[in-house]
Amino acid sequence: MKLKPFQKEDYARLAIADGAILAHDPGLGKTWAAYTWSFLKAGFDAVDQPSGPRAILPKAPVLIVEPGDLHRQFTEEGMRVFRTLITVLDSQSTFLKLSSIDPHTGRRTLPPGFYITSYTQLGLNGVPRLPNADTADPYDLLTGLGLTEDDIKALYDNAQIPDDHKGFYQTLGISRFAASGIVNHAYNKLIESIDAREDSNKSAQRAAAREAHATLSDRNDRGIYDRHKPAIGYTALPTKARRAIMSDYCRHKYGGLVENIGECRIPGRRYRDGQLEGSMSESDPTPIKCTHAPTLADLCQDAFAAVVVDEATRMKGDDTLIGGAIRQLNPRYRLVLTATPIKNRVPDIFWLAWWATGGNPIGHARWPYAATDKDTFASTFCVSERNITKEQKAKESGGRGRFKKLTPQVCNVHRLWKLLAPTVLRRRKKNIGEQIVGKNVNVYRVPMGTAQAQLYSKHLTWKPRDKNGLPAVGVQLQALRMIAASPGSPLIPLGRAFAYVPKLATGLTLVEQVLRRKEQVIIFSPFHDPLDVLSERLKQANVPHAVLDGRMSQTLRGKIAAQFKLGPPQGATSDRLPVILAGIECMAEGHSFHLCNNQILLSYPWALDKVLQAEERAHRLNSVKALNVYRIICDGSVDRKMESQIDEKEDAAEMVLDGHLLGENPAELNLAELLDIAAQEFNQERNTIDEAILETEWPDLRSRLAMAYQAWVSPAPVLRIENIDQSVIGWRGRFVRKIRLNAAA
Repeated sequence: MKLKPFQKEDYARLAIADGAILAHDPGLGKTWAAYTWSFLKAGFDAVDQPSGPRAILPKAPVLIVEPGDLHRQFTEEGMRVFRTLITVLDSQSTFLKLSSIDPHTGRRTLPPGFYITSYTQLGLNGVPRLPNADTADPYDLLTGLGLTEDDIKALYDNAQIPDDHKGFYQTLGISRFAASGIVNHAYNKLIESIDAREDSNKSAQRAAAREAHATLSDRNDRGIYDRHKPAIGYTALPTKARRAIMSDYCRHKYGGLVENIGECRIPGRRYRDGQLEGSMSESDPTPIKCTHAPTLADLCQDAFAAVVVDEATRMKGDDTLIGGAIRQLNPRYRLVLTATPIKNRVPDIFWLAWWATGGNPIGHARWPYAATDKDTFASTFCVSERNITKEQKAKESGGRGRFKKLTPQVCNVHRLWKLLAPTVLRRRKKNIGEQIVGKNVNVYRVPMGTAQAQLYSKHLTWKPRDKNGLPAVGVQLQALRMIAASPGSPLIPLGRAFAYVPKLATGLTLVEQVLRRKEQVIIFSPFHDPLDVLSERLKQANVPHAVLDGRMSQTLRGKIAAQFKLGPPQGATSDRLPVILAGIECMAEGHSFHLCNNQILLSYPWALDKVLQAEERAHRLNSVKALNVYRIICDGSVDRKMESQIDEKEDAAEMVLDGHLLGENPAELNLAELLDIAAQEFNQERNTIDEAILETEWPDLRSRLAMAYQAWVSPAPVLRIENIDQSVIGWRGRFVRKIRLNAAA
């Protein structure tokens, strides 16, 4: 292993802090950073193996959190470069089997080494669903709550509710069947409402509430039936009666048990509406989390000395289960890996920086914001604007208030730089001091099919409504995007047209040219349908390929991606994949295809940063050829405006992370404006191509694709195409407009 000078410099900077965000551009070796940083922080030992060279292992347990389809790539890289093995934590039972309890701390510990798990495994998998008290069978619900009929029998047979308790139940406003959890909850709510009143009799009301609470909480769930001790016991009742009592008991017991599930509370501190009263202090005990069943994060939160989180923008959500699971981990050393710590707006970085700097519930020197201060952080660094019209309408209707929203524009830029600079280590490809292959972006604007244009026009005049009767602009825009990509989709609301359109025919022509150059190609799309159409055509031409999208499991995607990563065939080898049809949402991050140098983008996703991420899958530090990117745009469609917006996110990140001021702030485009632009772009008088012409030309293209694949696996010399436009035939030569071309390979 030989590190580049910029890697040595950056890893040395990482080593002096216990936590940081490494925001290298994609393709600059964040996998190497994960291993190297772990060795620097935890120490390492060389361990003899029964066969082969000595392995390198950390001196403490290190956890790698990685999306499931990247596990294979990460572990193979570790074995190849660092000769280290990784243990997969695939379930709670695996962790419990490998771990042991430390007699001094009472916490579970693991042997030194690398461990890897996924986001879903950490926060979701292996956790049974909480039963629904209203719909679940009483017997199943009783079992799900960890109870038995003996619990009901003991309460039923001893059910005696003194008459003087009736007033206490009325004071708290609860049923006589209420469990202790409901009693406590009702008491807290009543005290809050009394405190909020403007009443001179508050002290007497509080005293009555305290008396009712003290009396009923001492009952400890005794008495579940609204009468004196029954004449017959529970076991002597008919089945129907027992079932009714069981259902009633479970429903009220359920309320007390699930009241605080998923919440973390500090023992001994008071909460109002789920929020801690007062501020936190260093003397507070560790918060306790209430769970129905423990996740892997609940079990292993204190088991690791170091944790590396890759593709860490997945933890940016405030209330997501996987984000909460990551933030629950409490190691001494923390490393966050992401090329885009700010995906859309500045507040996206809050949880990443909060966790990387220690995950302290209160503010400190490195991150002066507490876990509850995200709104304060956002309002400090984002420009806000008032909706005067909305305020005026509210005032006319008798309401009041200030209507504000945060915009993408950033204020206090210099203060933000000072805050993020010690935490975020940013490195762009243009600043690494190393020679890296180029990237040639080619934009092709192709016409619509005749039937496709008619369907598009029909949806432009369509006025869908949501359940409240308001215009459903998002639904209409989504339909237009799908028609521009694949008008044969069954998801298009007002019917469908021919699935094989000029955009897809152009994509297949580019595939044929790539195969003749004995190169590989990845085709990205945010929709399943165009990938399915291309897959069917490639099957007809006998071109091996794979469709990797969200319909395939992460494990299988990782396995097929590893096969594609092997590159073009060497010699007589024919077990290589020439083409991958990839869903951009699941394949745009993490993967490394340094031997592939061609990409085709069929449509733009809503999150435009996905386009830039997808292109970087093949534009790596170790890439061997310049990357050719082909963006195929449906001319006259909504694709045109989305194309012009592609650099907005990148500019925003440069301003706050790289220290570059922009000439002007990016403008936010709402859906209604985007729909208006789509209508202006569309022109029914534009040239279109009859889909029947495409079908007539398909047999010739299918034959050329088949021959191109035979040339791809053949050991014959490479057929070089100097200008890709020279091989475009038929309608393509007349109507395809090539916007930009930077010397094809």
